[in-house]
Amino acid sequence: MGFSRKRIGRNGELRYTAYYTDIKRRERSAGTFSTKKEADRAWQRAEVKVSEGRITSTRHGKQRFVDYVTGTWLPNHVMEPSTRQNVT
Repeated sequence: MGFSRKRIGRNGELRYTAYYTDIKRRERSAGTFSTKKEADRAWQRAEVKVSEGRITSTRHGKQRFVDYVTGTWLPNHVMEPSTRQNVT
């Protein structure tokens, strides 16, 4: 059974974090929201996905840092040609 927890953000604003239980019975966050109603909807949606088998490990889909740097960041990062030559 999921739930939402009230918390106060760094700026003093009231926020709600939604929690659900995954397949391995671990407590996971479904996100942080500005209203309790939104948070409740989020954990309910997450639990439906778990029951349907659509949520597996949160590690799936994560990208390694080196892959991000070489494939995305470095090609789009603006730097002098001589610097780029020394970096790569």
